[in-house]
Amino acid sequence: MGKRVGHNPADGLSLEQLEQRRDHTLRRLPALRVQGPGRAVRFINDVGLASLFATRGLHLPCLWVAVCGRRDPQFPHHTHHDPELGLAWNLKDQLPAEGKVFYAKLIRAKPTFVSLDVFPDVYRLFGPQRNYVSLFRDGRLSPAAKAILDALHRKRPQETFELKLNTNLAQPSQRRTFDTGMTEVQQQLFVAMREVRYEPFTYVWDLVEARFADQVMQ
Repeated sequence: MGKRVGHNPADGLSLEQLEQRRDHTLRRLPALRVQGPGRAVRFINDVGLASLFATRGLHLPCLWVAVCGRRDPQFPHHTHHDPELGLAWNLKDQLPAEGKVFYAKLIRAKPTFVSLDVFPDVYRLFGPQRNYVSLFRDGRLSPAAKAILDALHRKRPQETFELKLNTNLAQPSQRRTFDTGMTEVQQQLFVAMREVRYEPFTYVWDLVEARFADQVMQ
């Protein structure tokens, strides 16, 4: 007999039944939607890894979708006045500052949340296998990335502009070099955002091995 169209041969579930399961797990129902930091942490702990926003071709659970509480929400045109987008953005700032989740540009250099329970495994898979100086000598780390790590090993944490000054990458023409270096050290799990400050607006950066010492040791 042939396979039933629209069914999963592994457990006999139809595609719609699978989607209904995803609705619960991914909080794509109004009654389950993420409405604040408590539900956001529980969501990230349940799924293990989640993106901040939906990205084409990146099939991760998504915090913004969970805040919307529905399937396939449309990204708003007027982002500054959208309450769902605003909540997701605020949670992106609040949860890492409270140390309740790991957050960095990790998967495909996109903003990614990782549950602290899962983080030791993620660090084992994606984290550095050797010290950064050795990686730089082998050509596996850019000069900008090394400069960022040198600066944070001298003093941590640091705000973005302070870090630019301490890496000699503070000129406007050097912004792309600095940003590329920051993405590089995040993807290799050397550096992560520690908090966001608003007056004036800036990010604060820290070494992963210091900020998440217990998880790294695991």
